[in-house]
Amino acid sequence: MKKRHIALLATGGLVTTLLSIGHYFYRLTIDRHHHRSFLSKDHFQRRKQALETLNQRDYQDLYIESFDQKRLHAYSLPGTIDTYVICVHGYGSSALDMIHIAHSFQDLGYHVVLPDLRGHGQSEGDYIGMGYHDHFDLLYWMGDILKEAPQAHIVLYGVSMGATTIMLTTGEDLPENVIAAVEDCGYTTAMEEFSYQMNQQYHISSKIIIKLASLIAKLKADYFFEDVDALEALHLSLTPTLFIHGDQDDFVPYSMVHRLYQACSAQKALYVVEGAKHGCAYDKDPQKYMQVISDFIQQCQK
Repeated sequence: MKKRHIALLATGGLVTTLLSIGHYFYRLTIDRHHHRSFLSKDHFQRRKQALETLNQRDYQDLYIESFDQKRLHAYSLPGTIDTYVICVHGYGSSALDMIHIAHSFQDLGYHVVLPDLRGHGQSEGDYIGMGYHDHFDLLYWMGDILKEAPQAHIVLYGVSMGATTIMLTTGEDLPENVIAAVEDCGYTTAMEEFSYQMNQQYHISSKIIIKLASLIAKLKADYFFEDVDALEALHLSLTPTLFIHGDQDDFVPYSMVHRLYQACSAQKALYVVEGAKHGCAYDKDPQKYMQVISDFIQQCQK
């Protein structure tokens, strides 16, 4: 009896420890307010510079209400043709961090909409969605565009978590106005990306911790990490998609882009940027980068 009591205590202690680790992992990766505490002074300085760059051109602040009554924000930059590009930022970032590429799209004549994903920038939300709820939010942003311009063409563009967000979106039943998607260094699934990061940063390969963190995410943010599956979405997709990845990306492994490309059932193309690390494909050669994207969009409009 005594041994059984000790075994139960030991099991209870193990479960409590794992739950504590899982909760810590959730706070570290998903909780908006905890994540903010890690931002550096350089980060806020870059945001200030980005805002100064934004203010050099005309723009509007847009707001919509999400399906769960969160007030979401975006910047809108005017263009000269009837095609809108929705530019989606990455994890822990904001719309302001996409200003330079947004201006590159604008210089090509595109209207540009830059959403702050929920839990980021000026949008409401206490958690980072890893692309799951965010991809439903993009449907609302598309609806907002089509209210003002019913005949507009729409292109989805995203980097890192933003790239996974748009891939998830292409798995939905989209209006015919959506003519193309461009994903840059997106991950296959949240589970695989978190597993990779835990192994890289903490040398821990336990899937139990991530599954527990996923359960906590469901309780606190109403989604499981397993819900974020770009491979499944691409299998259902009818949207022509351009895949971009740097071959030196060690944050979202370069190998993931080939699996994403293979999973895509729609028209597709692959652009590998030699020597580029995570999120740096544009910086390697902005002119070529934009030319590849522009050529792909034009092909999709034919």
